[in-house]
Amino acid sequence: MAIEFHDLPKELNSNELIKQINTFIKQKGGVIDKLSISFVKREIMAAVHQQFLDNYETDTMTFNYGTIDNIISEVFISPWFVKRSAEALGVPYRDELLRVVGHGVLHSMGYKDYSEKEKERMRILEDEFINLIQSSENNS
Repeated sequence: MAIEFHDLPKELNSNELIKQINTFIKQKGGVIDKLSISFVKREIMAAVHQQFLDNYETDTMTFNYGTIDNIISEVFISPWFVKRSAEALGVPYRDELLRVVGHGVLHSMGYKDYSEKEKERMRILEDEFINLIQSSENNS
């Protein structure tokens, strides 16, 4: 069971994030084999996105190689894009970072967001993920 971060932004605490990702996934019945979350520059995210999907920019991409019973996944997050989204939405950057991390974790667990119903479900679960982290921090 391994979670690793690459270039984690200073706004996030790796130990707390690992603990809460594990808790969240266990609550949903998942088991982590390997979950890698990389925070990458805008240019790298654009190149990866163009190679595997299309030309538009995005905040996160998840490559899921496992199942909920055996999560093996790579998540790429663009802090530049997340910051731009946070400003546009009028929310704190850290909160939007947590939402996007949660979004990647959910994709790693097999959740999709193609339909409006799936997007609504993802949003509810993202909020649950953020609340889990924030309540843990408040109790520390």
